[in-house]
Amino acid sequence: MLQMRFLSKNIVLSAVSMLILSAAAILASDLIRPGRDRAPGPRPAGSIRIATLNINGLRPLGDAAVSAECLRTMLLESDVDIAFLQEFLLWGGLDEDGFRDVFNDLYPYVAIQGDEAIVSRFPIVSRCQHGFEGSDNSYSSNDVAVSPSDTVRFFNAHLQTTGLHSIQSVLAREKAAGGYGIPGEAEVSVMKGNTKARKYQAVKVRRDVDGSPYPAVLCGDLNSVPRSWVYRRVKGGMRDTFREKGRGLGATFRGAHGILRIDYVFHDGSFRCIGHSTVESSVSDHRMVVATLMPR
Repeated sequence: MLQMRFLSKNIVLSAVSMLILSAAAILASDLIRPGRDRAPGPRPAGSIRIATLNINGLRPLGDAAVSAECLRTMLLESDVDIAFLQEFLLWGGLDEDGFRDVFNDLYPYVAIQGDEAIVSRFPIVSRCQHGFEGSDNSYSSNDVAVSPSDTVRFFNAHLQTTGLHSIQSVLAREKAAGGYGIPGEAEVSVMKGNTKARKYQAVKVRRDVDGSPYPAVLCGDLNSVPRSWVYRRVKGGMRDTFREKGRGLGATFRGAHGILRIDYVFHDGSFRCIGHSTVESSVSDHRMVVATLMPR
């Protein structure tokens, strides 16, 4: 009887903790901005429209080729100039040439390396992929000629996962087998290790951005909410396009009750942001972030 009371107390405390964490996530994510989010609309000549999307390995639709076609339609409808993709994976008969063929008429410049891909209307002059020690995640620096006389260095980053998906799956199986589905020491240890890895990765990315000889734009999946240490470190003195021109919730991850903003576009003082939208996506468990920048 005493043991059952102890277990019940733990379950209640766990539930309360989850509510507190959810509330903290809402407050920490700067989720609500005045107005309602809108689809990307017309834009002035000379502007650059950027998209970033974790495409979840082109898996959600069950067919990589179909997912690639849907992604093409999304970019076309949003009038995107250059898109940065994370968690890129070719499978099911779709190879690099096939992926390029999907985009070639609209985006003649395609770069694929590691778990990242870029599709662009502008020439990609040079690029470098940077790995993180002890991790499958990475980031890249990409010099893009946005005009005959102007080069911009775009950084595409995918930082260490939180491990939330895997942990949720383990706990769901445990609960289905008659357990309580409460995180234990092993799960907490995984999340702590991933948090430590993201901090190391954030420092490395920021150092490279600070060393850019060109105007810089940084985008990608940071797996971190605003006001977190990782967010502040990666952002540095750059501007967050959602905070400048975003509307509504701004959440980019459809899991975790759809309240988290973990995907971003940051830019330095060489640009001003004139538009920001979060676009629903059928090809991923993330929403696509679209930002429109105007060179100063």
